[in-house]
Amino acid sequence: MLSKNRLVKVILFGILIGVFLVTPILSVQAEEKTVTESQIPQVKIEQLEGVEVHNDFSIGPTKFSLDLKPGEETVAELQITSRIEKKTDFEVGVEDFTAQEDPERYTQFLGEEKSQFSSKEWFQPAVWKFTLKHGERIYLPIKITVPQDAEVGGHYSVVFVKTVPKEDEKGSGITLSSRVGSLFLLSIGDGEVKTQGELVSFKTSKKIYGSWPVTFELNFKNEGDVHLTPFGKIIISNLFGKTIDQATVKDWVVLRSSSRVQRVEWKQGFALGKYTATAQIERGYNNLTDVKTTTFYVLPVKVIGGVLGGLIILAVLFKFFTAKFEIRKKK
Repeated sequence: MLSKNRLVKVILFGILIGVFLVTPILSVQAEEKTVTESQIPQVKIEQLEGVEVHNDFSIGPTKFSLDLKPGEETVAELQITSRIEKKTDFEVGVEDFTAQEDPERYTQFLGEEKSQFSSKEWFQPAVWKFTLKHGERIYLPIKITVPQDAEVGGHYSVVFVKTVPKEDEKGSGITLSSRVGSLFLLSIGDGEVKTQGELVSFKTSKKIYGSWPVTFELNFKNEGDVHLTPFGKIIISNLFGKTIDQATVKDWVVLRSSSRVQRVEWKQGFALGKYTATAQIERGYNNLTDVKTTTFYVLPVKVIGGVLGGLIILAVLFKFFTAKFEIRKKK
């Protein structure tokens, strides 16, 4: 049998060996946990001064356009500001959206459904629920992780933020919930994506205008794999070919494999007769420009009516005084 002293030494030696073997494992686990937590974006809430009560909330930016590669990660930041008088709970959700077949309408939100070019599962908000008091703003990081096998081209999702009624409000009758979203336009690829689109039509909403404004309609068709943002200007010239004005065409988003109409209004102090409008639209890639023209007429009813009315009055007066002069001459 082991003596008492030797038994104590063996036990102490075993404890030392156990501590030596376990410590590295605990250290590795602690390091791994630290790295993981450091990758999770943290929210920040601040109190703003001078925020008026409007019983709504704002979100910004309302649109992100990001170029990413398969396997890449990035973080976008949303800012949500409460202008609601009372303390309010909010909830975050992510949906896919797609272009509608009708070029007059922009997007269709798909709810729980996935689109053909889905990306909603790539999004990870720092928190899915939060609470704000009046005048508070939350800076909400949104982590986006593109899978290694992601299809190149455009992928479109929206991050919605909505108010959540309190439990005591749910049973009190009608409860209202507001929902505001920020669009995410993701272009996945590394230079190999197809970009192709063109301005397919340019016209006015009608040929003859009796009053302002004149409305121009531009229909752009995107046949590529990523969204495009065409922009440009419209030059207006009169019957003699002289440029009299110019209207700016702000950029508008046209999703992949879709068409979208952009409308521009033009107002002039005074116009009368035939006019020609020339649209010069940048496609948004390779410095390509589409040029199309259309004609229209401006015949202001009030002005023409006033002129005609004046001429009629002058004609009547002229006839009246001429007849009176002839009568006096006969006498």
